[in-house]
Amino acid sequence: MDGNRAHLALPAISVVIPCRNAAATLPDQLEALAKQEYDGAWEVVVADNGSTDDSRAVAAGFRDRLPRFTLVDAAACRGQAYARNVGARVATGRALCFVDADDVVAPGYLGAMAAALAEHDFVSASFDSASLNPGWVGQTRRAYQEHEIPDSLGFLPFVGGGGLGIRRELFTSIGGFDDTWWGAGEDIDFCWRAQRHGAQLHFVPEASVAIRWRASLRDLYRQGRNYGRGEPYLFMKYRGDGMASPGLKAGLDEWWALLQRLPRLRTRAQFANWLRRAARKFGRLEACVRFRVVYL
Repeated sequence: MDGNRAHLALPAISVVIPCRNAAATLPDQLEALAKQEYDGAWEVVVADNGSTDDSRAVAAGFRDRLPRFTLVDAAACRGQAYARNVGARVATGRALCFVDADDVVAPGYLGAMAAALAEHDFVSASFDSASLNPGWVGQTRRAYQEHEIPDSLGFLPFVGGGGLGIRRELFTSIGGFDDTWWGAGEDIDFCWRAQRHGAQLHFVPEASVAIRWRASLRDLYRQGRNYGRGEPYLFMKYRGDGMASPGLKAGLDEWWALLQRLPRLRTRAQFANWLRRAARKFGRLEACVRFRVVYL
C-alpha cells in the first residue's frame, strides 16, 4: 500500500479519557494530546465520572486547543468502565483509543495507534513506567507491558485499559466494558471477551504511554487490594473456558513468602512493594469468600 492510500485508510480516532478528581494530572495528558502531530481526523472525549474538584473546568480549558473536544457527564455510575462506555457512546470516531487521566501519551502516540488500527481491530500501546515515577515510587514495580503483552493470569493475553485501541464495530459487538464489575480487572475482562469474539490483540510499541504509579502507601494499598478483588471474579467467570487457579499450595506459599520477607524490608520502596503485594492477597481472599472460589 502506498503512502497516500495508507493515509486514506487511517480511521477517524476518538481518544476517550475517563476522569474522576484528576484536576492535578489531567492537564499533562491533555497537553500531550494537544501537541500530537497527526493530520487525520480525531477528537478527544473526556467522560467525567462525578468529579468534585476542578477536573471539568480543567478539561474545558483545552476545548480550543484540540481539533474536536467533548466533555460528557458520566456520573450516573461510579467506575472507569462506566465512564469509558459513556465516552464511547458520544464519540464519533470509527476507532476508539482509551487513555487515563493521570497518564501522559508520548509524541507520536496518535499516529502510531491510528496506523495500527488501520490494519488491526484491536491494539495496545506500550507502557513507560519510568518517566512519571521518580524516586522511591519508581522502584516499587515495573509496568507489565513495556516490551510485550502479558498473559500472567494463565489464560489469554491482556493489557491495561489506559493503552487500548479498538475499532468501534468490535467494541459494540462485545458490549463495551462490563460496568457491573466488582473490583479491578474490567480491562482484562474486556481484552478476553474481544479475543474470544475472534480478535487478535496487536502490540504497538511505537505508541508509548507514560503511566503514573500511586504515590502514597495508602493509595498503593487500596489499588493492590482492588486488583486482588478482581482476580477471583475473573476465575469464577472464565474457569469454564480454561482459566486455571494457581492452586491452594501456591497461594499459601505466597503468603508464607510475604511473611518471611517482612523483617528484611529496609527502604520505603521495598515496603511499598510488599504492601501492594500483601494488599492484593487480602483482596483475593475477600473475593474468594464472596464468590465461593479458591483463587489465593
